Amino acid sequence: MKKKQRIRNKWLTGSLLFLTLSASFPAQAARSPEVTETELLRSGEGDEAELEGPGLGENGEEKETEDGETDSFTEEELTDSLIEYGELEELLKRGNASLKSAVSQYDTNLEIYQEALEVLSSAKQEMKEYAEELENENGSPELIAQYQMNESQLGASVAQMNRTVRKLTGVSGTKFLKSSVNAMVKTAQTVMCSYNQMRDQRQLAEKQEESARASYEKAQTMAEAGMLTEQELLEAEQSLLTARISLQSAEKSEASMKVQLSLLIGRNPDDTEIGEIPPANVDFIDTVVLEEDKKLAVTSDSEIQALRRGSSSGGSAEAELKSRQISEAKSRKNLEMDTLYNEMTAKLQAFQAAESSYEAAEKNYGALQVKYQSGLLSRQEYLKGEVSYLQQKNSFKQAEQELSQAIAAYQWEIKGV
Repeated sequence: MKKKQRIRNKWLTGSLLFLTLSASFPAQAARSPEVTETELLRSGEGDEAELEGPGLGENGEEKETEDGETDSFTEEELTDSLIEYGELEELLKRGNASLKSAVSQYDTNLEIYQEALEVLSSAKQEMKEYAEELENENGSPELIAQYQMNESQLGASVAQMNRTVRKLTGVSGTKFLKSSVNAMVKTAQTVMCSYNQMRDQRQLAEKQEESARASYEKAQTMAEAGMLTEQELLEAEQSLLTARISLQSAEKSEASMKVQLSLLIGRNPDDTEIGEIPPANVDFIDTVVLEEDKKLAVTSDSEIQALRRGSSSGGSAEAELKSRQISEAKSRKNLEMDTLYNEMTAKLQAFQAAESSYEAAEKNYGALQVKYQSGLLSRQEYLKGEVSYLQQKNSFKQAEQELSQAIAAYQWEIKGV
């Protein structure tokens, strides 16, 4: 992993001379709630071992350290303007009205899940509308593809949330509360990932607009000197218009995701800054024992637990039916775990390939900078090269986020969310 660390260090030291980056990956990866809870589960006791989210006590109350501060984060960190990935659970319990009510009153209604579903569904619909709007305006195919991918990811989260709700009938108050917290955290994580993707796309769109503007200005100069046809000038103008439309769309979608996340945790979007997604916890994959995790996923599955608690007083026939239903539910859960594990390993391979491509692109970009500083490249040529570099950088960050989301999906499934 030395190669990966070397790449990240270059982000953090600001090696891009002409581009302002916001690559401030927080150091919360090691204290990610998913990893901590998965490890707790793996050391759980018996079939009734339950997940207790970090910072959540037996009665849904916040755990506190000896100095009165919540687990892992100081009070100053939790109340500043920066939202970090690892803080989401605590911020939701403090700021989300539905979750605060559930924690304080031990409520077991479905309002929390309904809010989570509405947030995810709204974000999914917005991604669809942005893609359609940009297609109608002949915007960037790259940005359209990003919208469509986000729509697909959000749609998968909506479907999984609906499945979770259907399984919650008859679940005890304690378990329901824990499930509610986890569901809301998962929703916030999904929206935060979408925001980060849109922020990266907006930064790329800004550079593409700058490059298109430089090309158009050069085209104007050449046309005035009779070195360019009117048609060629019009094409340069159209490229600039397309770049501006794409930039406006990216800015709008980034702002929308920021509003979604801010309101979810009870913050004013104007006073909120959203941090980066932590680096993918690649080491977690090496610790996975799939067959053991399948057992844990079965243990935490609300549907299977409800079937086990169900009465079979109707005699042997009823008992046989109950046994068959439990067996079928276990088989479905095992299949889901297989699918998620395969997805996680596939995303790891894609991430490793993107990492190699990004390293090569970074070397090329370094050479590009030297040439530009030496006067061997025009500003227009330099900007085109910079756009190409940023595209590779975004592809790498996208692959890393997709890997992070695949790992999170696997971990959430273990927890029954």
